[in-house]
Amino acid sequence: MLERSEQQNELAGALARAQAAIRSAEKDRANPHLRNRYATLESVIRATRGPLGDNGLSLTCAPVVADGSAGVAWTLRHASGQYESGVLLMPLGQARGVTPMQLVGSCASYAHRYVRMHLLACAAGDDVDGEEVGSKPPRRAAPAEEGPPVDTKAPAWRAWQARLAEAGLTYDQVAAWCEAHERPRPSAMRVHQWRQLCQWLDNGGREVVLKHEVADADG
Repeated sequence: MLERSEQQNELAGALARAQAAIRSAEKDRANPHLRNRYATLESVIRATRGPLGDNGLSLTCAPVVADGSAGVAWTLRHASGQYESGVLLMPLGQARGVTPMQLVGSCASYAHRYVRMHLLACAAGDDVDGEEVGSKPPRRAAPAEEGPPVDTKAPAWRAWQARLAEAGLTYDQVAAWCEAHERPRPSAMRVHQWRQLCQWLDNGGREVVLKHEVADADG
């Protein structure tokens, strides 16, 4: 739920100017297991800090933990005192070899990155944006002869399970989404299909999966 100051004119004008000046965040880190690159929180902060300060804006993201979820309570402020604030929480999940505090830190960092990117219209290079993510999910299953199957005993698969937990997702949630959209479960995919799924989840598909689960629960 969003909260806003009664007046928004100064904030709106400054935010419009800041967004016009913000450029894409650099994809500054590689995932050796999934063979893709992504923009870290540090990269997104570097891309947005200058335009925010130049226009009298600040964005704070305070860590929050509540009812098995973690994330941030964010506030976008203008020098005039006008503001907008909200909370983004993600399920903590579980991951072997990861402590509860590490999960909290991962969720908070992930939420901070998403708030900053989406609130300030900061893309990450050629990352898929939210609209495309919702309308262009991973490709449908390819014939079995196209490429080797996923090896669920390989280190890359275990690393992916840990990344799901960091993002607040479980394997069953992703598998249920795939089946609902007439796609094979990740463990039954070909390697190239699985990599496409991994990249899609990193680039915003996580929110689509969670929205699908909420819609099913409401139904």
